Amino acid sequence: MATRRNKSRRPANKAAEPGLTPMQRALLEEAARKVTIVADGEQTEVSVEQIVARKLLQVAAGGSPHALSNVINEMVLAQQLKQAEIEHLVAGGKLDQSSAAGKA
Repeated sequence: MATRRNKSRRPANKAAEPGLTPMQRALLEEAARKVTIVADGEQTEVSVEQIVARKLLQVAAGGSPHALSNVINEMVLAQQLKQAEIEHLVAGGKLDQSSAAGKA
């Protein structure tokens, strides 16, 4: 009989590893790194994160179903987080509703 393998590749005890994994930490550090690119004929300093986002949007615009799905999911999530932040500010009296309408 074949041996079952843990396909999740994650430790069973999540409490043993609080926070980010070393790989996640390294990816975030690398994503924040600034590089110089040439865009529209001018040199511009941008983060690796911005380059990846730009490439993902280009691939999605080219019609890749996987890239389109990723972009739409991330945009919906970002809009939900932004809306929740605005609602929190309005509820706390730090932002009036007329100002909030322009930020949404």
